[in-house]
Amino acid sequence: LAVDNAQLFGKEHEVAVALQRSMLPRVPPVAGLEISAHYFAGSERADVGGDWYDVLPLPDGSVGVAVGDVMGHDLIAAAAMGQLRSVLRSYAWEGHRPSEVLERLDRLVQGLGMAQLATCVYGRLLPVEGGALLRYANAGHLPPVVQRRDGAVEVLDGGKSVLIGAPGGSSEGGRPDGSAFIARGSTLILYTDGLVEDRET
Repeated sequence: LAVDNAQLFGKEHEVAVALQRSMLPRVPPVAGLEISAHYFAGSERADVGGDWYDVLPLPDGSVGVAVGDVMGHDLIAAAAMGQLRSVLRSYAWEGHRPSEVLERLDRLVQGLGMAQLATCVYGRLLPVEGGALLRYANAGHLPPVVQRRDGAVEVLDGGKSVLIGAPGGSSEGGRPDGSAFIARGSTLILYTDGLVEDRET
């Protein structure tokens, strides 16, 4: 019985990994940007879960960038991640402000019970002279980081609001936006907690 259970768990685990990987996007080429995305598990038990990322060229010439993390490390979290990513892409494509994209996402999550809790950063990069203007909103996620061409590092801690799905998170006042100028030659880094948390302690 123990062997059968182990084999069943292994098969379910393989299915969950395949499902999650299939829902992560292939990063599209975008003129003027060098884009790289990597997914590495923070630990053996966390190689299935709700982490996701996205890059989306938008109709107005801007580029949407997102990273998020649905609570949990199982098939349910992976499935919820796929739903949230699809919904966020829809609202982003409609041209809403980053804060409005996250606010609409939160209302849908709470209305339909799509996930327990999730963190997310969504931003729009608009090309301007000398670089790009980033407008972004952060729903309880780790802040984006910019490394300038000279090596200086800036943590983008604006546009903060509560997690997606948190009770009382949606309000009439909405969520705030942050903004930053990303000079040509700089690197914008979006990441999840697996990069910075110590899983051994």
